[in-house]
Amino acid sequence: MRLLHQNAQLGSWIVVVMSLICFSSLQAQKIQILSKSKIAGGWHPWYEAKVDPENPYNLLICGTKWDARLNTSFGFVYASSDRGQTWRSVLEDRSSAWVTEQSCAFGPKHRAFFISEASKVIDGQAHHELGATRLYISFDAGLTWKESAKTGWADWSTSAVNLASGRLYTFFNAYTAADPTRNLGSNVGLLMFSPDGRSVSGPFFLPSIQSHAYQGTYPSGAISLKSGTVVTLWYGQRLGPAGMNVDLNVLRADNSPRPRLESTSISPANGARDCLALNQGSLAYDPLQDRLFVLYVTGCTEKRVMLTSSGDQARTWSKGVAIVGTTNSLRNFTDPSLVVARNGLAVLWEAGEATGHWLFSSIQDQKVVGQAIEVSGTTRKQEVSNDSLLTWTEHSNSSSTSELTNPPGDLIVLNVHNEGSSVWRGSGLLSIGDDKFLAVWPSINDGAMELHSAILSRANSSQGGNTDKPPDIGDVTEHSVVLYGGMQEFDVTTSTLTVCLILRNRGSQPMRVPIRLKASEIRSSIGSVTITNATNGVAGEGAAWDISNSLTGDQIPAGASSNPFCLGFHFDRSSADPAAARPVNLLKLRMQVFASHNGDSEAFDRMADSAE
Repeated sequence: MRLLHQNAQLGSWIVVVMSLICFSSLQAQKIQILSKSKIAGGWHPWYEAKVDPENPYNLLICGTKWDARLNTSFGFVYASSDRGQTWRSVLEDRSSAWVTEQSCAFGPKHRAFFISEASKVIDGQAHHELGATRLYISFDAGLTWKESAKTGWADWSTSAVNLASGRLYTFFNAYTAADPTRNLGSNVGLLMFSPDGRSVSGPFFLPSIQSHAYQGTYPSGAISLKSGTVVTLWYGQRLGPAGMNVDLNVLRADNSPRPRLESTSISPANGARDCLALNQGSLAYDPLQDRLFVLYVTGCTEKRVMLTSSGDQARTWSKGVAIVGTTNSLRNFTDPSLVVARNGLAVLWEAGEATGHWLFSSIQDQKVVGQAIEVSGTTRKQEVSNDSLLTWTEHSNSSSTSELTNPPGDLIVLNVHNEGSSVWRGSGLLSIGDDKFLAVWPSINDGAMELHSAILSRANSSQGGNTDKPPDIGDVTEHSVVLYGGMQEFDVTTSTLTVCLILRNRGSQPMRVPIRLKASEIRSSIGSVTITNATNGVAGEGAAWDISNSLTGDQIPAGASSNPFCLGFHFDRSSADPAAARPVNLLKLRMQVFASHNGDSEAFDRMADSAE
C-alpha cells in the first residue's frame, strides 16, 4: 500500500521529534559498548580480525563462511574503513567445494594479504593433499584484491607480515612431514611470500619438532615483533601413555632469508584426555615494552586461566600465573582473544563452548579488573540453525545391520550435523586506539547464524562524557531540520514502513562527513516497533544511521540539504491493544544529529560514540 499523503515536511501520521540529550560522566574503568553492528548473516566457524598498523580505521575480518544451500565452505574477507562502524564484503574465494584454513595480515603502506586453501573434492570427499593455497593481495587496505600466488595446501594457516622486510610469514600444520616408520610426526611449516606477493619460498621446518611424534601441529595468532622476528603460538597433539595429549608452545622465526626457527614450551600436556580443544590460548604483543603475553587454559573439570610473558622475544617465558578471580568469574572460559591495552591487557572470551555468549574483561597485575561485560547481548538459543547444517555421507559397518536379512558388508550412512554457535577457530578482539576495542563474535539470532561486532571503550575516572569533544565537532541537532524526502510506504503484508527523509543544515557552518542520526526514542500506537536498517545494527533506542552516502561531496553547506535517505521500521501488531481507538501516530521517533565541522573523523567518533 502506497501512502499518498505528502506534506511540506512529514505527513500528520508520522511525528519526528528532534531533541538534545545530556550524558553522565563515566565511572572509573567502566567498560562501555559504544556501538554494535551486524557484519553479515550466515555461519562463520573460522574468523580472525586484523587492524592496519598505520591507520586503526582500516580493519579486516577474514575466514571461513558456510554455504548451507550448497553444503560447502568458502573464504571471505570483510573490510571496514571507519573503525568497525560499517562493514562490506570485499572478497569471496569459491575456488572449490571446500575452502578453509584462512588467515590474513596487514603490512606497511596499507598493504593487506589473504591466505585461503581450496581442497580437491572428489565424490564429496575433500582431498587436502591435492588442494592449493592461494595468496590474494590488496594495496588499498583491503578494499580491492587480486590473486598473486599459488602453492600447495597449507593446513591451519596463520600469517603475519614481517614489519622489517615486508615479507609475509605463513605458518601451517605440515602433517605430510610425518613418517610413522621412523616415529616422526607432524611439524610446523613456514612459507615466506615476497612483499609484492608474487613469489614464495619454503617451507622451512624445525627438525626437533618431528621427534615428538605429533599427530597434528596447529599454529595460530602469528605476530610480527619490531625487531623483524615473527612468532606464533602452536598446539602439538600427540599420543601419550594415557591417551591423546596436547602441548602448548611458541615458535619464533628470525628475519634471515632462510629463517632460523626456535620453539619453546609454554604448557606441556597434563595427561587428561577430556579437554583437547585447540582454541584455548591467545598470544599478544606490547611493542612499547617489547614484551609478549600468552593467556591459556589448564585443567579440564577444574579450569584455570593462566598468564605468562616473555621479554626476550619468545626465547624464555615466565612461570605461568593463574588469573585471580577465574574460579568464579571465568569458570566457563573458552576461545580467548587477548590484546595489549593502554593500562594492561584485555580479553574477549566465550562463556562456555558454543553458547553464543561472549564477554570482555580488562586484566591488570594478573587480576580481572571490574565486572566482565557481555558484548553479545541476549541471543535466542535455538536447537537447530538452518544455515549451519552440515550434510555428508560415509561408509560404515554399522551394528544396526544385524536386524537385516543378509546385511551388506558396507552401508552408506547419511549424517546431518548442526554446528550452531560452534567456533572452529576464532580471534575476535582488536585494540583500535584511544583505549577502544573492536570485538567480533558469532551467535544465533532468531534461528539464524550471524557475525557481529561491537566497539568498546575502557574509560578512566578522569574522563567525562564530553571532555574530549573539540568545540567545532559534535551534536548539531539544533542546527538541523529533517524534511520529507519524497517517498513513504507501508507494506501491509510485512508490517514494514519505509520513510525517506532529507537533512537540512540551517546553521552557519558546513556539516562534514561523517554524519549520523541517532534514535533516542521510538514508539508507535499500533504496537511495538523496531528499526530494520540501522548502520550499527541496533533495533531500538541507540540505533544510528550513517547518512554520509546521501551527500553530494563530503559536506552539507550552510543552508543546503542532503539527498534523500530512507529509514526502515517493522511493527508487531500483536502487541497492540485491540480496544484502543484508531491509531493516529504510526511512528514517533526522537533523534539527534551528529556531524563534523572540520572533517575530523576520529574526533567525531570519540564524541558521537560516547552517546551510544
